[in-house]
Amino acid sequence: NEVKLILNLNLALAYLKMQNPDQALRYSNDALAIDENHTKALYRRASVYYEKKNWDGASKDLKKALKNAPEDKAIMKLQEKVDAQIKRQKMKEKKMGQNIFG
Repeated sequence: NEVKLILNLNLALAYLKMQNPDQALRYSNDALAIDENHTKALYRRASVYYEKKNWDGASKDLKKALKNAPEDKAIMKLQEKVDAQIKRQKMKEKKMGQNIFG
């Protein structure tokens, strides 16, 4: 299973680099089906979610990954980017709400 996990992670990365997030998501999910708490698999899927603008999914995976590896700089950096996008989205929604009612 360890070999399968590594292969799935490598395929996910390759598809992410080829800008094919749907396939990258598939292989990330396959890796997480083998080990649902694997830090690199969670980070990989969070990266895919980030590319697909699924900020909540990315944040959820990154929080789980940070529990396993609280000092991982790559995870922290992506979490900061996701948090900024969530903040931007909330500001946009707030502004739209003001335009509708105001």
